[in-house]
Formats: sequence, structure tokens, C-alpha cells
Amino acid sequence: MLERSWRFTALNLMLIFLLIAGVIYVPRLLIPFNPLGLLLLAALVYGMTAMNRARNVFNPQRFPLMRTDPGELGLPPFEEVTFQSLDGIELSGWYIPSKNRAVIVMVHSVGGSRVQMRHYARALVDSGYGILLFDLRAHARSEGSVSTFGWLEPNDLLGAVKYLQTRAEIDPQRIGVLGVSLGAQIALRGAALSPDIRAVWADGPIPVVFRDHVGEAASLRQVLLTPWWGLAYRVQEWLTGLRQPAPLVEVIAQISPRPVFVVACGNARLIQVARKYFEAAKDPKWWWQLDDIPFASGILEKGDDYDFKLIGFFNKAL
Repeated sequence: MLERSWRFTALNLMLIFLLIAGVIYVPRLLIPFNPLGLLLLAALVYGMTAMNRARNVFNPQRFPLMRTDPGELGLPPFEEVTFQSLDGIELSGWYIPSKNRAVIVMVHSVGGSRVQMRHYARALVDSGYGILLFDLRAHARSEGSVSTFGWLEPNDLLGAVKYLQTRAEIDPQRIGVLGVSLGAQIALRGAALSPDIRAVWADGPIPVVFRDHVGEAASLRQVLLTPWWGLAYRVQEWLTGLRQPAPLVEVIAQISPRPVFVVACGNARLIQVARKYFEAAKDPKWWWQLDDIPFASGILEKGDDYDFKLIGFFNKAL
């Protein structure tokens, strides 16, 4: 099991040192105005924000489950379940039994929890699907002290699938996955790794490795951000002792002939990222772009239309 190491403490100390050095020395370089001082300040901010991003991803804030009553969540009664990821981390979730022998695994985003996915579960439950909502490693009630931002989390998803295959009421050939944001990336990676996932609904998949950022539309913002992402991922490699996995654009085609449905909304960059993944996937696949809607909010903004497409997809796929 991956745990925090001395590297996490070293990174915290480095950030504190850089912050103190910046407060003490940068004003001396800027007053009177000095272009070199301004450049050093920009480099300091650039490096510190990249390192802090890796730190926060590695150690996301763990929020407790504030609501656990099925009625309050708008869900039918569920079972409290635990199971292990493929690499041995105990994960916690809620299971709603299936009425049609099919089941959908819900995968939340970084910093979230199973509760985040309740809106997606309701219509599927009403249509007879079983639902497994669970917390990723280092989130809510699941064990683990380290998040790897989608590098090892496919093991969590595949552990969930393995658990569902032991349920007598589930047809092992009728297991689908729904993921949002980081959860969508995990869902697609998990399906590329395992044929046991028979269909994927990916709402707003985001990049988790540097090479998935390369090739984004040229702009001043991207010219500045591309090396920033490179530094952030290098720091994440150093913190975890892991190498970045293959970019999703190189492995998503392995899901075919199983179906994929990609939903895209948010700003132009996020839509472009989702489109890149969609184009790299092979048929059967579907694309739904929701313009002028905040990222990953299609279920709230489009309501009945979203539910109709979601149920129709899984009815056909499973």
C-alpha cells in the first residue's frame, strides 16, 4: 500500500522555505523596480503553485459523509459494503440491489465522495439497475492516506467490479461504470484494463498525465501552462515513487467493441480534452456536448434529458 513518506514532509518544508524566502527577498529585488526581480518572482510563483498542486492531489482533504440516510439522499435503502482494491486497500461503499441483474458502478472525482454521485443513481435505480457508490482511496470512509490522481485508482474500480461479480443477483456480463471528472478518467482507464466492464459513461474526463495535455490548442495560456503541468506531474512522480501511466489517448481504443458515451461541458479547454479522448476511442461511441453549462453539471442542468440519454445508453449496452 502506498503511504506518505519523508518526501511529503520534505515538500512541505520546501514550500515553507520558498514562501519565507519570497517574503524576505523579493521586495528587495523589486524596489526599486528591477526586471530581474520580477522574473524571479514569476518563477517562484510558477514553481510553488505547481508543487502545491501536486501536494494537494497527493493529499486531498478528506471530508466526512455528512448525509447517510437513504431517504434524505433520495435513494432507496442500501447496504453498507466494504471490499478491497486490487492492490489491497479496503474501500467503503453503498450497494443498492439490482432488480434487472445489471449494475452500474459510480466513480466520483478528487476531493469528493460517494454522496456526490447520488444524482446520477436515482434514475438508474428507478429503471431497475443495481448501483454501487463507493469512496476512492484516501477519500471519506475508505482507507489509504495517499491519492494518486487516477494513476492507481483504476485498481479501486476493478476491485469494485470484482466484488460485484461475487453477488448472486448480478450478471457478471452486465456491469457498467459511470464516472465524473477524475472519475470519468478512472472509468475509461479501468475499462481499457478489464473486459469485465461492459460499458462506460464518462462525464467530463480530465487529463491525469502530462502527455494528455500536449497538443491542446495553442494559446498564450497553454504556452505558459504546459511546462507548469510538466513540473506538477514530475513532483507527483517524486512524491509517489510512481511513473506516469500511458496517456488515455493511447489506451482508450482498447475498450472497443464495448460502448463508450462521452459527455462534455464547461470551458472550451475542458470540452477539447473530452473531444480528444472521444476521437481516440473506437466505435461504438457517442458524444454529447453541452454548451454554456458549468463543468460536470449536466445532470443538474439538463435533468430529464440527461436521465433519458443515460438510461437509454445502459439499456442498449447492458
